[in-house]
Amino acid sequence: MLISYWRPQLASMPCGLVRYLDRRGADGAVLHIVWNIGPDRLWSYITTTLTEIRHLPPGTNIAGSKISLEDLLRALWRLYSLRARIMPALSICESALDAVLNSAPSVVSPCVIALIKANIVDALHIGDRVATGKEELSSRLAHPILAIETVHKIPRIPTEGQSGESSQKNVHNELQRALHGRTIEARFQIMSELLECCTGPQLPYNILKTLSIIKPLAPPVRIHGTHQNRLAATIGHLFRAATARQNPEVLEAVLNLDLFNVYAPAQDLQKLPRTSGASQGVPWMDHPKARRLMKDFLVDYEESLISSARPPAMVARVKTILHGIDTLHPSALP
Repeated sequence: MLISYWRPQLASMPCGLVRYLDRRGADGAVLHIVWNIGPDRLWSYITTTLTEIRHLPPGTNIAGSKISLEDLLRALWRLYSLRARIMPALSICESALDAVLNSAPSVVSPCVIALIKANIVDALHIGDRVATGKEELSSRLAHPILAIETVHKIPRIPTEGQSGESSQKNVHNELQRALHGRTIEARFQIMSELLECCTGPQLPYNILKTLSIIKPLAPPVRIHGTHQNRLAATIGHLFRAATARQNPEVLEAVLNLDLFNVYAPAQDLQKLPRTSGASQGVPWMDHPKARRLMKDFLVDYEESLISSARPPAMVARVKTILHGIDTLHPSALP
């Protein structure tokens, strides 16, 4: 067995294990390795190894090893792609994010960063459901991954002597709602950051798979206009980028996300692949600038789809979203 040749007390991971994590396609086989070594231990070791080689230029191997930065980042992507099956501790995700952010630039990095950030947000959200104390919820609300721009304000926490049990419970519930809303806004931010990396000369590693993993659902709460505008502007930039035009499946994958299903009637959704069974959420594009940017893009995109003979279902999807924006946000009409 591969792991029997590795002494876990050694900080760096052996080349064979890194390559196995990178190249093994079956989730079950990778999970078997994870559970044999120990999830938190494995994530810690791979982060330590990344710290050792993070300043090496892309394509350069660590001294005395065949492991390159890209090898390690791909292995890290593989581990974090299992977020629906297994989740490392919050502190381990934070250490991994710091190591990747401080590594040499790589085509693999954007999707790894997006997956790690999505894991951190998930950990904060899960904490929302299990946290019992107001102090713990307040601490999670102060996490730097949560954007400052938010419509979900943090309530003032009264002291025990300032209010009764009922008031304390209300504050606790308000803190939970604030954390829930802000983690949803964070997912918008993560998606925008990743799509911004798709406008360069080369698409990020495994971009389509990563989009399908971190997909933000149609939000059940309001989203700050800053995040609406950034996402709408980024999608428009993606449409105009040469790399994305050469890879039309990226933009199609974005518009097929559940995020836009709130603007599509039920009969239209039945014709398109669903990325989850989640509810449609609320109409989130309530900022005038976001609607204008999105509608300008959709009109141009529809014309390009027709002229390039892309799938009719995609043309119908674009028409439906346009109609949904006008229907659900009447103030957007001239």
